[in-house]
This record gives sequence, C-alpha cells and structure tokens, in this order.
Amino acid sequence: MQMAVAAVVGWFVSGAASPAVAASERDPDRSDDAPAVVASSVAASTTSPASIPDPTPAPTWMGSSAPLFAEAIALAGLPPGGFRFDPDVVALWGGDRWRLPLFDAFFNDPWKSSPYGREHAANARRSAASVHDLQHLAQANTGIRVRDNFYGSFLTEAKRRVEADGPMALARAIARLGGEGPEALAGREAYRSVPPAAASAAALVLQAVADAVVYRRLALVEPLEREGVPLAWAHARAFEECFWRAADDDDANLADDAKFDEVRRMLDTERAMEAIDRHLLARGANLIALAVDAAVETLAADGPFDDACDFTADTPLGRIRIADGGVQEFGADGAHLLLAIDLGGDDRWHVGGASGDPLRHPIGIAIDLAGDDRYETPSAQAWLERLEGGPQGGEDGFRQEVPADHAPAFGAGVAGYGVLVDVAGDDVYLAPIAGLGCGLLGHGLLQDRSGDDRYRGDAGAIASGTFGTGVLADLGGDDEYRLLHKGMGYGGTLGSGVLVDLGGDDAYLAETDRVKYSWFDDFGTQLNMTQGFGFGRRADMDDGHSWAGGVGMLVDGGGGDDRYHCGIYGIGCAYWYALGLLHDDGGDDRYTSDSYSIASPPHFAVGIVIDEAGDDLWRGRGSRACGFGRDFSLGWFEEGGGDDVYLCNDSAFGIGNVNGLGVCWDKSGDDVWCARGNSFGQPYVESDGTRRDLPVNAGIFIDAGGRDRYLKVPDDVDVWAVDRRDLSALEAFEQWPFLFDGARHHWRDHIDQPGSTGAAIDAE
Repeated sequence: MQMAVAAVVGWFVSGAASPAVAASERDPDRSDDAPAVVASSVAASTTSPASIPDPTPAPTWMGSSAPLFAEAIALAGLPPGGFRFDPDVVALWGGDRWRLPLFDAFFNDPWKSSPYGREHAANARRSAASVHDLQHLAQANTGIRVRDNFYGSFLTEAKRRVEADGPMALARAIARLGGEGPEALAGREAYRSVPPAAASAAALVLQAVADAVVYRRLALVEPLEREGVPLAWAHARAFEECFWRAADDDDANLADDAKFDEVRRMLDTERAMEAIDRHLLARGANLIALAVDAAVETLAADGPFDDACDFTADTPLGRIRIADGGVQEFGADGAHLLLAIDLGGDDRWHVGGASGDPLRHPIGIAIDLAGDDRYETPSAQAWLERLEGGPQGGEDGFRQEVPADHAPAFGAGVAGYGVLVDVAGDDVYLAPIAGLGCGLLGHGLLQDRSGDDRYRGDAGAIASGTFGTGVLADLGGDDEYRLLHKGMGYGGTLGSGVLVDLGGDDAYLAETDRVKYSWFDDFGTQLNMTQGFGFGRRADMDDGHSWAGGVGMLVDGGGGDDRYHCGIYGIGCAYWYALGLLHDDGGDDRYTSDSYSIASPPHFAVGIVIDEAGDDLWRGRGSRACGFGRDFSLGWFEEGGGDDVYLCNDSAFGIGNVNGLGVCWDKSGDDVWCARGNSFGQPYVESDGTRRDLPVNAGIFIDAGGRDRYLKVPDDVDVWAVDRRDLSALEAFEQWPFLFDGARHHWRDHIDQPGSTGAAIDAE
C-alpha cells in the first residue's frame, strides 16, 4: 500500500502514471480511543494512517494536502487521471450551443477548480475599483476579449480633444450628439456655473458615448435589421430573461398553437443572437467605462464642489444634467437621463444609469459624488407594498408580462449600456427587475465606492447577465443584498453576472418563502439561482435546442462576518453547461441553503465554493450540499481553515451522483460534521443497467487537519434552526461509526455500478 500510494502521489504532482491500489484495514496498533469500524449501509473499508508515505513536494495551490488527494484517489480504486470526465463519453449525452471556454476549463479538469477559481476571484477583487477592468473581466467570462486601455489610445485622444476645446468642450460634445449648438449652450448662465472639472468630466464621457453609439449600431442594430428581426422584439426578448414566464414551466402542457409559438420564438432568438457582434457591442461599453473611470478620478481630485449649479441640456439620446451638492431629485418628470452628474447631497433618483427605449435611449450614465442617496424606480414602492400585503405564490398575478413601469434602472444595459457610480454615502437601491448591475443583450454596471448600503430587487437584478454582462461592485461598508431570482452574481446564456464586495459584514439574502419562479409546486421553496449561479436552457427533453449557460460569480473580500441564505440553486452552483463560483476570503460566516446549493450542481455544470478562513457555519436543509455533482457535473467545495460546523441532510460532503464528481476539502481546524446519511464521499447510486453505470461517478472527502467530530443528524432536527451561538443540541447526536480523527475509508467495494466509488480521509 505504501509503495502504491507513493506512486499515485508522484502522479498527482508530476503527471506520471501509476496503477490503482486497494486499501488495507485499519491499523490495529492505533493508540487513540477512536471507535472500532463497523459495517455501514454500503460495504466499505478503511486503511491505516501509518501507511501514508512521507510528504511529497506538492503543487503550491494544494500544499500539504496533495498526498491526501493522491491517497483518496488510490483508496477509491481510481487510476491516476481517473477523477475527471471523459470528453468522448460526455459527448454521448451532451455538447451544447454557445458553450463558454471558461466553463470548459473547469469542466475538463477538476484540479483547476482551486487554483484557477481562487485566482479568478483575486482578479475580480483587483479589478473592482475600475469600472472598465471589472466589466472586462465579466466580458472575458463569456469569451469576449476586448480591452482599450492597454495602450490608452482612446483616452489619450479623448482627453486631448477635451483639453483643446477648453471651456467649449462640454458644449461641443453635446452638439456632436445632436443637442443645441455649442455657442448657444455656452452662452447660458447655467452652463457657465458648471465647475470646470465637472464640465471636463462630462465632456470626456460624452466623447465615449458618441463612439459607443456607432459601435452599438454596427454590432446590434444593423445586424438585426439585415436578419429582419425588429430591435424592439429583441429588446423585449432579452428583457423577458429577467423573470420566469409560465410557458417555461412545461411547454408540453401548452395548447398546440401556443406550444409551436414558443418553438418559433426560440428559433427567432437563436437567429437574432447569432447575428449580433458581441465583441463590437462590448467595445462600446468599454469606451464608456474608460471615460467614466477617468471622469470620476477628475471629479474626486477637484472636489468638493460648493458653488450652486444645475445645468440641463437635451439630446436625441436623452437629457444631460449636472447638479450641485444640494438635495436633488432625478427623473421625477420621467425624462431619460443620458448623463447625470450629482456633485453631492442626499438625493433621490427615480431613473439614471440605465438604457431605456432601445430605439431612442440606448445609453444611461450616472455619477453621484456624495450623500446618503435613495435610488428607487417609480414602481418600487407599489412593488414592496404588494410583497408585504398581497397574496403569495404562483397564482397571484406575478406570472405576467413585465409592467411598463418596471424599466431598467441603476446600472442596467438592456440592448444598450448602463453605468452608475456612487462615490460615497449610505445608500438604498430598489429596482424590481433588470437593475443594479444588469446586462441583457448589453452591458450594465453599478459601482458603489463606500458606505453601508442596501440593495433589493426581484428578478434579473444585482449583478445579472444574460446575452451580456451585469456587474455590481461595492468597495466597502456593511451591506445587505436581497433578491428573489436570477441575481447576486447570475450568468445566463452568453452572459455573466459578477458581484464583488470588498469589505464589511455583509448579508446576501435570497428570499425562500415566496415561491414565484419554480418548475414544480411541490418544492416548497424558491428556485433562487443566486450568489454565484450559472444557468442554461435545457431542451433535450423538449425541442432539442439547448443553450449552454453562462458564468455567475460572487466574490466577497475584506474578511467580514458575512451571511449567505438561499433556497434551491445558489451559493456557487450551476445548471446546464454553466459555471457558478463563490469565493469568500475570510471571517466567521454563516451559510444556509436548500437543495442543489453550496457547490452542488446538477446536469452538465460546475459549481465552486471556496471560503479561505474563519469559523464558519454551513447549513444545508435539503439534500445535496458542500461538494455534490449530479449528471456529469462537478461540485468543488473548499474550506481553508477555522473551527467550522457543518449541518446537512443527505448527499453532502463530496458526493458523485449519476456520473457526477464531488469534492469536499477542509484544510484545517477543529470541525464538527453532521449529516443524516449518504455523505462523506459515498457515491449516490442510481443504477439502471445501462451504459450510465460505466462512466466515473465519484466523491472525495478530505479533512486535512484538526480534531474533528462526525455526527448523525436526528430526523426531528431542522438544521436551519440550529443556532451558531448555541450548539448544545449537537451533544445528543450519535457518532458516525466509520469516521473519526485519522480515519481512512472507501466506498468502492460491493457497489453494483462499475463506475461508482468514493473515499473519505481525516488526516488528524
């Protein structure tokens, strides 16, 4: 055993081949008081910690755990290189339209999950202070590689033009967009009252707008015209992706005419999306982002601004307004704001920083320098009142076409571009649908640089991207995010949603008791699709036109004590050729979820959760949590350290199911592991005597350090109700007989499915 494991360690580090090995029985000379091994529900064996070879040099990202992974693979009876999907086998069942390279990087090699997932999260943190850089990262998630800041050509030319035009720069930029003539504008007293820095900043942004309009026309408007697809139709089609339509629940139950209308609608959508040039569309967004970054830098360097000013000018693309630091109201008259700059004060925004009508108002940019502001769409209050006082559930009128007053808002790009930057203040953001960093057939971004902020939406909000990118970056403060569906880092087809929060004690709360968007009524909780979730269109059981999903990311930094709560589908999870990633860099965090959450994806997907440090609490009320993969999916769960408590139901902690792969890896700390059954590397077997029995179906559980306990959750205990501050209830739990400090355990014997196996290791 020692020589065989050493060989596998060598393979794991260097790639050299090694034969599979069998595990020995537990070392009879163990001197501790661990309980004797007894028969479990699936016949299994253990091996001795004395048979572990000496540590072998390991990849940096894996550290001292490399020999443990090598040993686990050997325990499971897998050949070196066997813990991964065979692409030729996967192709017998799948292979989808618009599949993203980033998804393939993780799907094809599970061992990339930790180093590449952590680096990608670190890159998001590094990029968060720059509107352009973070937007570029989200675009790169979808396979778009367009950046204009490498040589600085655009900004160099735009700044030169603004400097050359001097006091006339803003007037000429407005005139270039079809506004009033420059001489007439410059002669207005309100124009002369604008601080020079604000005028230069606005002129620079409008230079970018003029170019972005052309890129959008070349990328989106003209291609759709050539295909005979009305832009208004494409806009509405993208907007529908914010929420669930009744037809999505079960097309087979629709009347024939409606069913075939859905098929035609799907085909038209494919034709439209293939016609669009996503790279040119992204370039327009990035020019605006570069200009906004430079404008905010200019304003921050020259502020604060004390003189009174309130300048407005209208263009065919919308209104331009620059206002002083008093209390202001933006959008009360319903006018679309192409560019709004507020120099301070506690303001109320009804519109701003979002695209509007796709034909007339495709761009919206807003910059607010200071103050405790309230961003609230005109329909938001009525929406909140309905939530608090109206009937709940699927038959209460929620399943309807989007109301006209639920327009995109506050960092939303729907068939266009939207950017909102708030520099300082404790702010409140309310946008029911398509807001707060939302990109649908476009690019939307919200950046809040400081303050204790509150964000709330219903669907398709708070970093949500489908056929585009939606980004929300909060750079500091104790923040709260509330959403029902498709947000907090959600990536639909050809899309990416990226939520980055860099500091504070934050709360990411998905509503679970209001079932509005669901496939089945008997779930009893919401399909949230939040907190780092990727989602695609599965149609292998319907019209056969499946679409691969996108990339959803939630990255929390600053080491705060954070809360994560979701129902079904969330917390680093995905569905259908999609990738979901959640990374938290530290703090004593609390995670609460229902089924298929916390790195537990089903159906050709990858879900990754990495928490670097802290004494954390992980609660999975339903089955499938903390590293579960079903149906050619990979669930990678990684906990970096701390004294953690895990409270889950069944199918948790490194489980493979129906040719899935699951990894659960806790690196250190004195942990408590609680589950009801079928957990700790045990494969979830659904044998049906077909070729599905042959491909790998495997789980790996590794606790790499600390004095740990493994307990059974009684049937009458609701794991959501266990209080982190009072864990006395755990004292009554029964010990699992096969796991203890120093245990080695495998599940490969006597499983009536050739490809199914698994292993569990506690390294003391």
